[in-house]
Amino acid sequence: PWFLSAICAAGATDTFRFLKQKIHDKKLNIWEAAVALPLAFHFVTPNKQTLEIASSFLTCPQIQKVLMHRIIVYLGYGSMVNKYCAQALLCPNELLQPLHDLATEATSKGDAKDMALALKAMGNAGEPASIKRILKFLPTFSSAAASLPNRIQADAVLALRKIARKDPA
Repeated sequence: PWFLSAICAAGATDTFRFLKQKIHDKKLNIWEAAVALPLAFHFVTPNKQTLEIASSFLTCPQIQKVLMHRIIVYLGYGSMVNKYCAQALLCPNELLQPLHDLATEATSKGDAKDMALALKAMGNAGEPASIKRILKFLPTFSSAAASLPNRIQADAVLALRKIARKDPA
């Protein structure tokens, strides 16, 4: 399709701007966006500018309306943070903040789907700065976590797995 060649041909920041505009203007249907979003998140080189634009997808109303798009964007953003921070001396906390905010908001609402999404996205990011937030979903570290579904607790353990590769201590 036309939009895939445009994504591949545009520069890194242009790719995200182009895609965001097309989604905002409803020029892509749900399925076209579901194909284009993961490609953009996978192929765009993460830098401060592309991460800033990528994070804007997290609050985009058109993305928020479609669960499949929300999942793609949060997981893709977490992966981009991981790629960026792998080459940075220190991972800026503001990059992780949207993921931490999703976890906090999901917990306050008792929304299991968003808790799972936040945990998976933090796992994709794989940053030690997320450990304390992830531990809040495990009964050993938080009494409130005992009432969470087992699947959420399992997601928390899995989120720690990628962090352990980066920081075995």
